Amino acid sequence: MRRKLRIVIADDHPVVREGIRMCLKDWRDLRIVAEACDGHEAIARVRESHPDVVLLDLTMPRMGGLEATPRIRRLGAKTRVIVLTVHNSQEYVRQAMAARVDGYLLKDTAPKEYVAAIRSVMSGKFFISPGVAQHARPEVPLRTALRLGLTVREFQYLLVAARGGRVADIAAAMNCALMTVKSYRRSVYRKLKLRNAAMLTRFALKHGL
Repeated sequence: MRRKLRIVIADDHPVVREGIRMCLKDWRDLRIVAEACDGHEAIARVRESHPDVVLLDLTMPRMGGLEATPRIRRLGAKTRVIVLTVHNSQEYVRQAMAARVDGYLLKDTAPKEYVAAIRSVMSGKFFISPGVAQHARPEVPLRTALRLGLTVREFQYLLVAARGGRVADIAAAMNCALMTVKSYRRSVYRKLKLRNAAMLTRFALKHGL
């Protein structure tokens, strides 16, 4: 039998924590092992329970998620951190990226998105709520592409792929073949010195794309 994923929830509102418990209760491979009401308590719960994933509120009294994240990282490199927030803006996303979180999840989202976020980060991918990712700029500014050393189509791949999705979805969005998308991916990874999709998403968010 596959081991259950161990989850810690950190949020200063009991109602929010209860809501997350309700979101996850029907998933048999997920187990909530601890809860916390601020960053200090979250760090203590992580130290005690060694979770796979921490769902960490971005803004909490005493210590928020951004300040707690690097301390949680030092406790265990394998623990994934997904920040929870009501803030849907590029500025907050950039701050979260600077803290090297594994996911950015809007609180007012469907239960299945919480599960998708957990599964995504556990597979080594970066997760961002579609409600945030849709702010990526749809146009392809030539000067930005040139500044990054990319062709226009490679830059378009960067924008589309940064929103997540399968290769087939990216191919459909770009109106090209699967092999062409894979070629763009190899080229973009090489030129920008990226190794995986998570690094690509962080790169795009860091540069406000």
